[in-house]
Amino acid sequence: RIKPKFIDQIPRREVTMKIAVIGAGSTYTPELIYGLLEWKDNPPQTIALHDIDPLRLKTNAQYCQALAGVMNPSVDIIEADLDHALEDADFLITQIRVGGNQQRSADEKFAMDLGWIGQETTGAVGFMKAYRTIPVMTSIVNRAQQLCPEAFLINFTNPAGIVSTA
Repeated sequence: RIKPKFIDQIPRREVTMKIAVIGAGSTYTPELIYGLLEWKDNPPQTIALHDIDPLRLKTNAQYCQALAGVMNPSVDIIEADLDHALEDADFLITQIRVGGNQQRSADEKFAMDLGWIGQETTGAVGFMKAYRTIPVMTSIVNRAQQLCPEAFLINFTNPAGIVSTA
């Protein structure tokens, strides 16, 4: 790519940004945070992590804080309850699993015992997961509408299509 000469003359505007990660106890959270910390041009000022399991949240938060200390110490990674995480967030990333991995396993076994596909994004298992997840996601989004009405929602919660549509 050719970079036009005038690009360097455009004044840079520092933007503070807060990202809320709901379901931050996920094993995917460190990878997500790694990607956000690589963002060198106006990185987020704050990444607020929330999860309903305090031990998972603490474990991931400590790891992600250490990662930030090495990669980009200017990013503040905090543990937060839902309201504090959402308050004034610019982006909301959801990656929840209602019922946890135990429920996923039970759903998949149930479907496979009937000879059906046991996969959480489609078919009977996807429907069961959506049925449990949509009310919780609706609750989170309703709270977000009060605390960060301008936030952009990025949904990683499966079944992503059904949940996003709802």
